[in-house]
Amino acid sequence: MASSISTIQYTKLSSGVLAPKLGSNGLSFDLHLGEDYELGPMERCKIQLDISFQFPHGVGGLLELKPSAVSKQFLSMQPVVIGNGS
Repeated sequence: MASSISTIQYTKLSSGVLAPKLGSNGLSFDLHLGEDYELGPMERCKIQLDISFQFPHGVGGLLELKPSAVSKQFLSMQPVVIGNGS
C-alpha cells in the first residue's frame, strides 16, 4: 500500500523498513536501512533501501549521507539522483 509524505508517494518493499521521516529542516527525509551492514576498512557494498518513491511530475531528489554519519563514521557514497523518469 502506498503512503505519502507531503506530495511524494512511497511504498515499503519489505516489512522491516521504517517509513521515511521528514527532516528537521522540513526539506529532507531521513531514510533507514532495512538491515545492518558491517564493512571492514576500505570495503564497499551496495545497499538495499527496500522503499520505492513516486515523485510528482518535474520533481526529483538526491540521496546523500547525513553530515553526522560522514564525520563520525568516515562513510562516503556516490551521489544518487532519483526522480519520476520524465
